[in-house]
Amino acid sequence: MTEPTHSLSIDIGGTFTDFTLLNIESGELNVHKVLTDPENPTTALMRGVAELLETVGIAASALQVVVHSTTLATNAIIER
Repeated sequence: MTEPTHSLSIDIGGTFTDFTLLNIESGELNVHKVLTDPENPTTALMRGVAELLETVGIAASALQVVVHSTTLATNAIIER
């Protein structure tokens, strides 16, 4: 089994879900963006991760760390 080589960051916002994928060894950075589904934010998260990993050509097992952040709770409070 090979050692994980990438770090994935995910930011779920009210409009877009943003992804950054860093190759820890080479420093190569890939970014991706999909529309957030306010009714089910997980849909955008799963779709975006799958699309980004496919584009870069790596498996999920190559991920050393995944960092998640969101403004959904803050937006819900502000919009009330």
